[in-house]
Amino acid sequence: MPGAVTHLEVAYKFAISNLPTNEHSLFYLGSIAPDAVNVDGFAEKKIRWSAHLRKSDLDLWEENVKSFYKYNAQLYEPGLLKGYVFHIITDIVWDRTYNPYLYKYLTLSGVKSDMLRTMRWSELHGYEESQLQSDWFVKCVIPQLIASVPADINSVSKLNIEQLKVQVINKDFPKAPPQQFLSREIMDTFYSDIIKTADIIL
Repeated sequence: MPGAVTHLEVAYKFAISNLPTNEHSLFYLGSIAPDAVNVDGFAEKKIRWSAHLRKSDLDLWEENVKSFYKYNAQLYEPGLLKGYVFHIITDIVWDRTYNPYLYKYLTLSGVKSDMLRTMRWSELHGYEESQLQSDWFVKCVIPQLIASVPADINSVSKLNIEQLKVQVINKDFPKAPPQQFLSREIMDTFYSDIIKTADIIL
């Protein structure tokens, strides 16, 4: 799955063209919220899958997300709900297409099977580190996150969301060498695919 910076970058690209400005703050917060269950360390599968509305079958997972959005429209603030669902859409698109591409690239590059997961995260963290001084992150997203007020959503507590929010604002991310595969072109294509899917659901 992508990290917080990737989730926020594509959320920013979606928000500026598709959402009223008064929803941006909670939309960005929602776009990282499902991963808040991992704020104190990688949560057990049951907790992660509940937070992400996860199903093994990607098509069923997408249907689960559509249902969650439809039946919770009156329960949560619009920006928070849309951001939460947008996060999961991003994960689905990643799992459906881009994660297999990345694993194939790493394998063809000679990475051994027992190191694939580690190197995948290194590639993602390298890309995300390259974005930490970008205007979209520093001038646009961070101020909106600072202004956001966490709330419980689905199985994720507002306390954990607040903890993750602080980590992001403080740029408390793993260090990694520059990425080799995740180019600007690949990421922009990934983001375009996410936004096309989100346009149908949200």
